[in-house]
Amino acid sequence: MKNIPSGTIFITQAFQLDRQQNVLADIYEQVKTKDNTYATIIDGQYIRVTFEKKLSNKNDNTIYAKSADINNPASVEVFPVYTDEK
Repeated sequence: MKNIPSGTIFITQAFQLDRQQNVLADIYEQVKTKDNTYATIIDGQYIRVTFEKKLSNKNDNTIYAKSADINNPASVEVFPVYTDEK
């Protein structure tokens, strides 16, 4: 992997979850690298991602996402693990 910034914390797991946070699919292969491969998540679903190290507000927590419909922008909300706190 080239051009990866020093200190990058990698994803180790990623799951697509339904409204009740039940696992629907393992999407790790789709989201592990920035390569223009995206997972499709519908309104009301979640993604649970595990990182190789604990994240903090000192890290650059960049998320690469795109809307499937350019006329209907997507939004992203980030929650601490196992909570609905933003």
